[in-house]
Amino acid sequence: MTEPNFPAAEPNRSLPDVTDDLGDLFEALPEVGESFLTSTGEVTLGRIYLALVQQAAPDRQALLAAGFRPGVIDAALTILQRRRFLEVGASGSITLAPPEAALRDHALRLERQAATTMSMTREVSRLFYAARAGESTGSDSRMRLLDTVDDVHAATAELVGSTTSELVTLRAPTLRVFGLSRQSRESQTTASRNADGKTLKMRTVYDLRLLQIPNAREILESLRPVESQRFTSQLPFSLVVGDARCAVIDTSFPGRSGPVGLYLESPPLAEPVQWLAESFWDAAMPVSHSTQRQEIDEQENLILRWLSSGVSDSAIARQVDLSQRTVERRIKGLMDRLGAQSRFQMGLLARERGWL
Repeated sequence: MTEPNFPAAEPNRSLPDVTDDLGDLFEALPEVGESFLTSTGEVTLGRIYLALVQQAAPDRQALLAAGFRPGVIDAALTILQRRRFLEVGASGSITLAPPEAALRDHALRLERQAATTMSMTREVSRLFYAARAGESTGSDSRMRLLDTVDDVHAATAELVGSTTSELVTLRAPTLRVFGLSRQSRESQTTASRNADGKTLKMRTVYDLRLLQIPNAREILESLRPVESQRFTSQLPFSLVVGDARCAVIDTSFPGRSGPVGLYLESPPLAEPVQWLAESFWDAAMPVSHSTQRQEIDEQENLILRWLSSGVSDSAIARQVDLSQRTVERRIKGLMDRLGAQSRFQMGLLARERGWL
């Protein structure tokens, strides 16, 4: 019997574009139907493959004995052969490819398929939002007004898709940012990737007003592995800049009428916006837990802890042996240093900074 010629494992070789062509298979094997389009079908493939792996001389009869239906076995063997996990001889003999090569090659094909899907994200997202915003998809303007939040989403997806290195973002309490905060935690904590599937570096400045969003602290904590964070007060708008080449300005504040954003796709236009974003970044407060005790003295630490416990100003004054007016001045000083607009924000930001 002629031995099947399986390709050797070569990590850098180009893989052929292998597809399962299941349409014809469904017509030939109606009892299988669409089950192989589902994850259940993939599980069945895996079970059949593992059953074959555990046989010294794998054959179809052993699969029948294991309880698999004939039509399912035929479909699975056809798919596994097309995926180059095995060869089925003219006599029905089954020869498995070395698992380390077969599994690695299949994983590489899946990786390539994922990259192809990612490469479509930019254009598909643009078409999706354009259809809902009534925008002409034939426009090639390097600067355009964004009339709706969907327009801002579409422009941002386009920007992220074309960025090659880094995103710098400002997040103010706009409708788009509120919408992002309501996404699933998995979606929020997924690193931004461009159209080629490359993970992008990301720096974000958050407006302190966003700390009033439910679960804001937990959301920010979960985002730290995928972005660098700083905080400031009263950002005039939200912003995303990619590689100083493209920028999306988001002014979709609640109650605002007219255009809610601006898209800039030109370095001469985006570079000044990048400079503005960098200025906000430089002026914003970094999150640091290592210097917490160097930034406040013992008395301020006590004041913060009592405030967080709900103790009144007058009671705090008695505890630290200061006048109530002095305590209020110390609290105002802490708020100014943190950039907080209220005591509630001060408490949240003090925790973020490691003071509590």
